[in-house]
Amino acid sequence: VESEQWKVQPVRDKSTSHELLATGLSAVRQNDLSTARAANDALAKLADDGRAEDKIAQMEVAALIAAAEGDTDDAIALMDTAIALVETLRPPNGAASPVKPPYELYGELLLEFNRPAEATAKFAIALQRMPNRMRSLLGAARAAVKTGNTSAAKRFYATIVDYWVGSPDNPSYKEAAQFGLN
Repeated sequence: VESEQWKVQPVRDKSTSHELLATGLSAVRQNDLSTARAANDALAKLADDGRAEDKIAQMEVAALIAAAEGDTDDAIALMDTAIALVETLRPPNGAASPVKPPYELYGELLLEFNRPAEATAKFAIALQRMPNRMRSLLGAARAAVKTGNTSAAKRFYATIVDYWVGSPDNPSYKEAAQFGLN
């Protein structure tokens, strides 16, 4: 999920919600919607047990499937529901749970839908909840570029460059360097 080196894993009875979310994300990104649906169905079964994180993960996969099928409205409605549920939980403390924070994913979807101003707002909240999270910083930088906010883009990309210093092959570092920050 963090590296975005998508690898589709089989959905198993013993798969955890984190594994199912990673599988669902990977499957959608690899255009394997049947596996994504299987991961979504397995997450829905876990969500029936009442854990909010499982419900959020299921909505995230469902939103990505909807987006892949061209149903922008459904994807947004699912992410709005996931965000509403996230807001009932305590703020994150430690590792992301679910492994793909919903504000971050929502921002990425909004960028895909060419709605960078709305994406900027989602990434801002993502970074308030989990400061300096690299995927959120990268999304915020991309949204800033698309909205013409060069100073914000430079700030976000500079943080990415500082984090990945000494790792010139990292894709995030390369993107930031192409922005002229190396």
